[in-house]
Amino acid sequence: MATPTVSLPQHRRRTQDLCRRVTEIAQGLEPDMKMPAVQELSRQLGASSQTLGVVLEELERRNVLYRVPGVGTFTAKRQNVHIHLLHDPQLT
Repeated sequence: MATPTVSLPQHRRRTQDLCRRVTEIAQGLEPDMKMPAVQELSRQLGASSQTLGVVLEELERRNVLYRVPGVGTFTAKRQNVHIHLLHDPQLT
């Protein structure tokens, strides 16, 4: 018997898509660079400023962006991820 497919509500899919698209814009900039204004992002992405406000709040929680009231939205510093590999001679 097939498992039924559960789809997200349309508004949630739209928000996720906008999060992805704004993240891509942020990743194309250097850390601490100012993002385009909400009005510009709204025009560019075809989304309302209210929806973008929700998206920016989510991306701020995810540490993709940070906002300075009265100044703008900026790209966050990128986290350096270090992976340490351990070699156990007994395993080889």
